[in-house]
Amino acid sequence: LGLLQHAASAAAAGTPEVPLRTIKVTNWPLPLTQQQRAKAFSSQGFSFFTMSLIGASFLPAGIVGDVSRELSSGVVRQQTIAGMPTSAFLLSGFLADTLLVLPP
Repeated sequence: LGLLQHAASAAAAGTPEVPLRTIKVTNWPLPLTQQQRAKAFSSQGFSFFTMSLIGASFLPAGIVGDVSRELSSGVVRQQTIAGMPTSAFLLSGFLADTLLVLPP
């Protein structure tokens, strides 16, 4: 604003133009304090922990969903009648779920 006012007054007075001064503006922020660094570090850890916890909750939810669906449809009874032990049926289901869900 000062440069614009100077140019307008010089033009109105009819005086020769004086070389304008340059203004250097920087937009560099102040350095972070120790407290700000600690807060940023703890918030990053909290976000990672929260997302990991949410992601890990899908594994048991998927396994429990399959087991409850099998129990409600009576598949365990059919396998027992066919001669398969219940523990072997549940173990094979757990291993299949683990091998299919854990690798990306």
